[in-house]
Amino acid sequence: MSSPTIEVISGGAIYNDGAGGESSPLIANAIFFNNKAVFGGAIRNVGGGIDGSGPSTPVITNSIFYNNTAFDKGGAIYNTGANGEASNPVITNSIIYGNGDEIFNRIATPIITYSLVDGGYPGTGNIDANPQFVNSGDVAGPDGVFATTDDGLQLQPNSPAIDTGNNSAVPDGLTTDLTGTARIQYENVDMGAYEKPDPALTIYVDASATGAGNGSSWNDAFPDLQDAISFATENDQIWIAEGTYYPGTDRNDSFRINGNKNGLKIYGGFAGNESTRSGRDPGAHPVVLSGEIGTSGNHSDNSYHVLFFDGRNFDNITRATVLDGVTVTAGYARENATDFPHNAGGGLFCNGRRRAATHAAPPSPTLSSPTIKVI
Repeated sequence: MSSPTIEVISGGAIYNDGAGGESSPLIANAIFFNNKAVFGGAIRNVGGGIDGSGPSTPVITNSIFYNNTAFDKGGAIYNTGANGEASNPVITNSIIYGNGDEIFNRIATPIITYSLVDGGYPGTGNIDANPQFVNSGDVAGPDGVFATTDDGLQLQPNSPAIDTGNNSAVPDGLTTDLTGTARIQYENVDMGAYEKPDPALTIYVDASATGAGNGSSWNDAFPDLQDAISFATENDQIWIAEGTYYPGTDRNDSFRINGNKNGLKIYGGFAGNESTRSGRDPGAHPVVLSGEIGTSGNHSDNSYHVLFFDGRNFDNITRATVLDGVTVTAGYARENATDFPHNAGGGLFCNGRRRAATHAAPPSPTLSSPTIKVI
């Protein structure tokens, strides 16, 4: 079943019964929304059954189960086996959220991986989080038509379901999402029926660049990383070419990311001619963020903090903010014990301290393969 949108007022959307044979359909790019049944609000899979043996092992990929209801068990999916047959569906790259009792199993062991499941579910790559739909209260979107680009179950730019699926689970021939948008937009397929297009900017940084210096290409890259960070907005990507970058000339200078840039992704390891992020090689093209801003070898005049993530102002800094493939070195935060924060976090200071009792925004960025050296 490819790209259906199923909305049923009463009775589940699909009943798979393997009795006396087999019922194992392939379901991809599907939305199951607002379906209702006693057992399995959206789907019930039955292996065996009263009429004999036979498996029910559907393969479900890149689908969304949302706001389905079971009056007994399995708000999204009910799996049951009988007569020596189990019901073991294989579910990948899918979002199962907001269905109450999401999945019920009896004599069934579904294999669920690389999926967002409300309340969590065991399996490689699974996450338990709010998928951050654009507007779950208007599933068809303003035009009232399902499977169009304004659908409410599209993903917001900061959704944890973006770029976190398993490419090998995408069926052969499935090259687009429910709306016809090409899969895959980033390095990995998105979870769910929609692939989020990349509306964000890619901003280029190269210390050796001699062009316009506006970050629009490798030739016109920003020579200074902090200029690129200041220019960027949330969800943009910054690609950094091999080289050493300094936060400024004063000890208080840092590469600073505030909460209003939550979702910014910074990647090192480029040679300076790549057209895709997958072409970078951080080992061959090291990017060093250095606090050695003063006299070489004199650590006491280095930056207090090479990197500073500040969650006190604007929005929270979450795991949507990424620092990947860089070496951070030569920060020097060794002042006296009372001179906080200059006595902590020489490489990276994540500031989540409260400024008021009503405001707390702990920074929790994603740090992927960085090297932080202490001097």
